[in-house]
Amino acid sequence: GVRLGVVVNDVAAVNIDAQLIQRYEQGGQIEIAELSNGCVCCTATDDLVSSVQELVGRSMSRPFHHIVIELSGVGEPDAIRRHWDIGVEVGMPATMMTEIRRTVAVVDASLFGSDWLDGRQAVARNEEGAEHETFETVGQLLAEQVERADVVLLNKTDLATPEELRMTEQVVRGINPTGEVMRAVFGQVSPIEILPEIPRALRYPEFGKGKNYRWAQNEEGLQLRVKVPEETRSKDITFNIGRTWVEIWIRGESVPRLQGKMYARLKCLDEWLWELDGSGDDRHVAVWLEKSAEGLWEDLWEKPAAGEASTVHE
Repeated sequence: GVRLGVVVNDVAAVNIDAQLIQRYEQGGQIEIAELSNGCVCCTATDDLVSSVQELVGRSMSRPFHHIVIELSGVGEPDAIRRHWDIGVEVGMPATMMTEIRRTVAVVDASLFGSDWLDGRQAVARNEEGAEHETFETVGQLLAEQVERADVVLLNKTDLATPEELRMTEQVVRGINPTGEVMRAVFGQVSPIEILPEIPRALRYPEFGKGKNYRWAQNEEGLQLRVKVPEETRSKDITFNIGRTWVEIWIRGESVPRLQGKMYARLKCLDEWLWELDGSGDDRHVAVWLEKSAEGLWEDLWEKPAAGEASTVHE
């Protein structure tokens, strides 16, 4: 399944949102970092970067597909993006290992009309936020958040009259004609609909194994590690490597120790490297092969056609 990291922001003594996520989350696919009594806005991005770094550090062995950040009501997405760019320039680990790919704005369809016309400063509406300095009006903040969003979610559509809903959608599309507009009740929407595609590097496996072999890949090449009998010597090993196949034979065995048709093509067949290493049960031959084109493969071996047996001998 899709693994999510969530930075939950709640300007209160008790982080209710974090408790709700932990209560209803199942399967261990979501991890949470909390920003209690804080505000993810233009002045608190250091705390945000620290929270993201915490999540990244927890997931080194099983990387998240997405990290979802909850901004405060006066959050400025552009300020967060600028801070992320600066972080990349100065080499901050959290910003080097992540990128901001999509912004989602949630609009109260039942109140958007009155909020849009509200000329008060944003902090004047919420005493909890008085410590966070901002001089923008409510209407200005709404405009900035909607304008910069990739997706605008019109929430509480069940509480809005048809006229309020029509006006809200019309104003939103006027501010942001290129963003995707969606409707929701109680904020219920499938994450698949609002999250970006999973990054390519996380869609394809970087390593795998079979009964007597392991493999690992990067965009340039492939490494195979095949178990061999303890008494095997270099002169006992024979390789047959082509553009799209690999065979590794051990003297005295009637079938290849490893045989497979590659998922994609190899190159530099005269320059590939190998070594015999280990001892006892960990005796193995390691082979390094270069791909003909940069990129990650969906799998090591081509999937056999229906009714066809796999060509990999384990």
